[in-house]
Amino acid sequence: MEYQEYSPASDLLPFIDCYWTLRMESQPVTSSRRVIPDICADVIINLGEEVQIWNGETHQLKSEKPYLIGTMTTFQHMLLQPGTNLAGIRFKPFGLSTLVGIRQQGMANKIEELDRKTFTLDCGHFPQIGVDQDHPDHFAKINTWLLRQINDEDNSTINRLIGTLLGAQGRITVRELASQYAITERQLERKFGESLGVPLKEICNLIRFQYAYQLISNRREQSLLDIAFEAGYYDHAHLTRHFKRYAGYPPSQMG
Repeated sequence: MEYQEYSPASDLLPFIDCYWTLRMESQPVTSSRRVIPDICADVIINLGEEVQIWNGETHQLKSEKPYLIGTMTTFQHMLLQPGTNLAGIRFKPFGLSTLVGIRQQGMANKIEELDRKTFTLDCGHFPQIGVDQDHPDHFAKINTWLLRQINDEDNSTINRLIGTLLGAQGRITVRELASQYAITERQLERKFGESLGVPLKEICNLIRFQYAYQLISNRREQSLLDIAFEAGYYDHAHLTRHFKRYAGYPPSQMG
């Protein structure tokens, strides 16, 4: 299994986490990959064999088709067979709606096939992703197209808001965030629900889980209880519940 990430153009960093590719060219047997939820949404083009994804329901990613993976609030299992060749764009929160004009209301944990010819109605045709193995910039056309969609005036507040959530590791209430940005709680919740398909409180929980996940991945002598407190959990049991919900296993099983 060969998974690689590529950085977008610097001006796209507030909106895109990375471009990525996943291939199964040399491995002769079927393989499974667990995907841990984050606060991003992905657009995936299947350039190879059919891929199966399970997230409580079974989905088939057909060859030569583009798909939208909505904001995840639970883990996924990808069943990869020889000949798998996926290319994707991982959008940060509000990146998909801002750059591509796709809102995710009702799309949490959903996988939806997109019309490749009319990828978006708001920004014009989305360029086809054709990953050239020998090209130094696999996603040059995507970079160029997305850069044309940026409107700094409209996006500055959104970028600062997400930065505040990440800076607080998700440990901030809806009331505190609304007060800080002079917006009502109802407006704030509606903005998250429409654009991300996930309530703001759930986004905060996912950010906190991701922070704890990284702490555990990199820990040395630190106990799980200490990590739970550092990540803002009440106790070890609270941390374990979140891990089972989002990752499918308790934190004690992380290597």
